[in-house]
Amino acid sequence: MTLHINDEEREFLLHLLKSEHISLLDELHHTESYDYKQMLKQKDELLKSLKSKVENNE
Repeated sequence: MTLHINDEEREFLLHLLKSEHISLLDELHHTESYDYKQMLKQKDELLKSLKSKVENNE
């Protein structure tokens, strides 16, 4: 899949991904449920992957 976005859209998308990552880390820190923590960790990996792809224009 190819997604064509301009620089402004790319920067905005990066901002959203970074904000979500910070929020997710905070939630992860305050969560006691093992299953929920595992789900959050999976989402964190997905966010990292997306962020990397957007930063590298993949």
